[in-house]
Amino acid sequence: MNFKKISVLGITSMLSLALTSGAAYAATSTASQSIPQTTSVPHHANHESALAQFLGIDQTTLMQKLKSGKTLAQIASEKGISTETLTQKLQSALNDRLDKAVASGKMTTEKASQIKSKEDSEIAAKINKPWTDKKDKCDFHKGIGQSIQTIFGMTSDQLKEQLKNGKTLAQIAADRGISKSDLTAKLVSAMASNIDLAVKYNKLTSEKAAKIKANLPQRIDTLINKTPASEK
Repeated sequence: MNFKKISVLGITSMLSLALTSGAAYAATSTASQSIPQTTSVPHHANHESALAQFLGIDQTTLMQKLKSGKTLAQIASEKGISTETLTQKLQSALNDRLDKAVASGKMTTEKASQIKSKEDSEIAAKINKPWTDKKDKCDFHKGIGQSIQTIFGMTSDQLKEQLKNGKTLAQIAADRGISKSDLTAKLVSAMASNIDLAVKYNKLTSEKAAKIKANLPQRIDTLINKTPASEK
């Protein structure tokens, strides 16, 4: 199960990141079998908001439309934005972010070229596929960022600032008198609860859930001890 690719707006992940943080998407889009990166925990709302703003609607409305089964292309059409215009806008935004990532040394030219070579088909597939068709995805890590903020007693912006300064989640916890073992236990519990919900709503098999749960302590230990500044 690819934790990094699971989100409330799974169908819009690549597209919204193209508008706000394409480099971050490019660096993580091919990763597999891992807990969400610490640097991405606070950002999902910003990505969704940017996409909604481009479409000329608020974030809540975008969510409702996607959940009703509409595609991004259909939503754009309702706002007088053609599929061609939507595609061009997203390609331009993504290419700009990729170029900046290469210029800043966060990505190789080869990697950027590889992503660009597939962007036409990737974007076309994503904007024309209903969000409700993504039955292989589930939201069992939904709310984990909020759980971290609650544990630390911090806002999203405060957490993001700490992470940008290079602190690990374990270090942030220590600053607040929370041990690694307590932090790990709380996050394992939060994730396990969401996995159980995924099983309940038939988005995940019991066998798959058991395998994921078995690896949670190790993966979360890696997550809380990883320095955000080390991500490329």
